[in-house]
Amino acid sequence: MKKESKTRLMKKGWSKEDIEKADEIINERKLQDKSRSTVHANRILFWTVLLVMVIGNTLVSFILIPLLLVFNRLAMNAFVVVIGFSIGLLFNFLVWDIEEHITRKHHLLAATIIPILAIFNLYAMVKISNAINNVFTLTEVRGDPLTVSALYVIAFLTPYLFTLFYKKKIKTY
Repeated sequence: MKKESKTRLMKKGWSKEDIEKADEIINERKLQDKSRSTVHANRILFWTVLLVMVIGNTLVSFILIPLLLVFNRLAMNAFVVVIGFSIGLLFNFLVWDIEEHITRKHHLLAATIIPILAIFNLYAMVKISNAINNVFTLTEVRGDPLTVSALYVIAFLTPYLFTLFYKKKIKTY
């Protein structure tokens, strides 16, 4: 059991004996899992979460096309930040929830792949919405693909980076 968990249990009023007994039960379970099915299941879960986040970011990009055509620049940027932060919170929750058997390499991989794909997706979607806007002349406002992509990725990564550096969760590996 992690030291952080033991401290939390002590604050909740658990006795040292109860904490040690719980730790023994957990360690015994790990010893009984000779097939390493828990580790394997967490890795499958990690890759599934990563795939879902890639698909989710692509869907968000497509959903943003009509909104990019309607909103003015300030509203568009604010909306992109809110959406990016919301999806970032979900991503953060999912990745840290399966942390026990996920290594630092997995976290760095997730923190790299998702934002890079999000940048490309949003860049392409802003370009597409600008092209649609040119054809139909819906508004005079044009979105800057780099600004919109950067705002989304910064907002998306904020919860993850907060957990990574402020709570220092990565040191537990």
